[in-house]
Amino acid sequence: MRSSIQRTLLLLWGWIGIMGAFTTLSITFLEAADILWGVNSSSQIYIRTNMASNPRGQDWQNIPGGLVQVATTPQGKLFGVNGARDVFARIGISPTNPAGIDWRKIGSHCRDLIIGPRGEVVVVSTDDDRGIYYRNAARAEQEKGSSKKET
Repeated sequence: MRSSIQRTLLLLWGWIGIMGAFTTLSITFLEAADILWGVNSSSQIYIRTNMASNPRGQDWQNIPGGLVQVATTPQGKLFGVNGARDVFARIGISPTNPAGIDWRKIGSHCRDLIIGPRGEVVVVSTDDDRGIYYRNAARAEQEKGSSKKET
C-alpha cells in the first residue's frame, strides 16, 4: 500500500514513470543515444536506450555481470562496483553498441564510486583509512591505468 501511495505522490508532482525496479541508476549522454543504466536488488544490470527521442526509452535489456553500483562519465563511459567491492569498466560502449562488449576489472577494495566533472573515477577504499583514490576514466579501456591517492 505504501509504495502505491508514494508512486501516486510522485506522479502528482509531475514525475513520469518508467517501468522497472532498481537500487541504483545512472544515465549517460552518448551522442544522440541517451542510455539509462540500472542495477536491481539482485545485482542484475540493465540498460534502457533511446532516452533522447523518448523519455521512457525502449525495453530494458539485461547485461551480463553483477554490480551493486553504477556510475557514468560525461563522455559515456560506465563504471561499477560488484558485491566483492571490485571496480569494473564497461568497454566497447559506442553509439552503435550502447551496451558495450565486456567488463574490465580496474580495481578492488572499494566501497563507493562517483564520477567527477571531467570524467575522473573517484572511489573510497574499504581499508581502515577509508582513503579516496581517483583515476582518469579515459584510460580505463587500456590494460593498466594510473591511480592516485588524495591525502
